[in-house]
Amino acid sequence: MGDEVVVKVAGTEKTLKVTGIYQDITNGGKTAKAHTSLGLNEETVLWYIVSLDVAPGVDIREKMDYYQNTYDSAQVNDIKEYTQQTLGNLIDQMSTIVIGGIAIAVIIAVLITALFLKMILSKDMSQIAIMRSVGLTSKNVSHQYMSGTLMVLILGIIFGVLASNYLGEFLVSMAMSSMGAAKIELVHVEWQTWLLCPLALIVVVGFTISVCCKVTVEDDLSAVLRS
Repeated sequence: MGDEVVVKVAGTEKTLKVTGIYQDITNGGKTAKAHTSLGLNEETVLWYIVSLDVAPGVDIREKMDYYQNTYDSAQVNDIKEYTQQTLGNLIDQMSTIVIGGIAIAVIIAVLITALFLKMILSKDMSQIAIMRSVGLTSKNVSHQYMSGTLMVLILGIIFGVLASNYLGEFLVSMAMSSMGAAKIELVHVEWQTWLLCPLALIVVVGFTISVCCKVTVEDDLSAVLRS
């Protein structure tokens, strides 16, 4: 903002001052717009872009047909169709990446939970045997480990969601700034962020804990005590 740029207009150099900036991911962010006071050379114009907003209740398709029939040389596009045409492949690829990322995250969560519990249960095997010998059932022992692990999981989910909400946009904007998008605003769907994803993770991890504890806790008690 405030920088001066020298441009050549009709063979004459003019000094312009940058008065505003905007995000544009086309051409790697290297795009500029100048004021009409510089003059307009009709012969060098490639195309004009006119954006229209229709009043509430107006049939968009009917209005598009009207302008298309009135101006034969014009190309009338709905913004949704235009977005699908220009960014459709990118959106599909991002959807695939998101689904793959979710699958990988679930697998990693299951593996880490299983390995962590196996290590803890192996270390506490003698203590588990003592608890069972004094009357605690396998279900009681499993519930102790499940409650502790799920508490750590819930704290991790809260910390992760807060970090993504406050740091996610900043990190993504830094990564995309080289492409011309210096400020990315992420859309937060609250019920997915705070309910669906945490609930799915809790269910997956809870099931993993239940299986691991059942296999380990229900081992032969006499063999454990003899060892």
